[in-house]
Amino acid sequence: MKKKALKRSLITTLVAGIGILALQIINPHPSDVAFPVLLLTAFILLGIAFSGIIFTIVFGISLIINGENDDFDIKEYLSDIEGDYGFIDKTDKVVIPCTWNGAGDFSEGLAPVMNDKEEWGYIDKTGQVVIPCQWASTDGFSEGLAPVMNDKEKWGYIDKTGQEVIPCQWASADGFSGGLAPTYKWEEGAEGCIFCFEGFIDKTGQVAIPPNGRVWRVSQRAWLVS
Repeated sequence: MKKKALKRSLITTLVAGIGILALQIINPHPSDVAFPVLLLTAFILLGIAFSGIIFTIVFGISLIINGENDDFDIKEYLSDIEGDYGFIDKTDKVVIPCTWNGAGDFSEGLAPVMNDKEEWGYIDKTGQVVIPCQWASTDGFSEGLAPVMNDKEKWGYIDKTGQEVIPCQWASADGFSGGLAPTYKWEEGAEGCIFCFEGFIDKTGQVAIPPNGRVWRVSQRAWLVS
């Protein structure tokens, strides 16, 4: 009986070693989600058939050692996942592949997306780029216009053809609502640089309502002006 137990243990250890070696050759990075599950399951079943305890110990030690050496790969892989954006429909079907480094919600048929150079543009619902990625930052379209920021960190507005219809000149700007949009600027004060409301502009870029210390409501939205 002792000889049979020893023989079984030796066979189990051999099976475990072959399994670990095979997994390392096929996929040297156990952190990948493409981990060969079928092969892993097969060797586990073989191990159980002989002596599950020895197999589990040997295989567990291997995973712990490999896990310590693959920390960088794990972080790298997670970063890749978090860096890819696409779009799904209401049935959870991927309709626009995850190929973008950033993305925003669709509004008025277009959605802002960011390429690998951290430049923003817009795509339509087929995934086609309709406004090239060239802006430092963007927001969604409303009433036919979208706020965009240039490389000088100034905000303005473009139309759906990508033309800059209101020049970039503000420290920040929000979307249009009811024909008006709030804009902001930086001002030097006693306490340093202050972010201030500059007034509501119309679609020509002219100030329609200057800041005067009151709360204005436009289409159920409210801003505190100072």
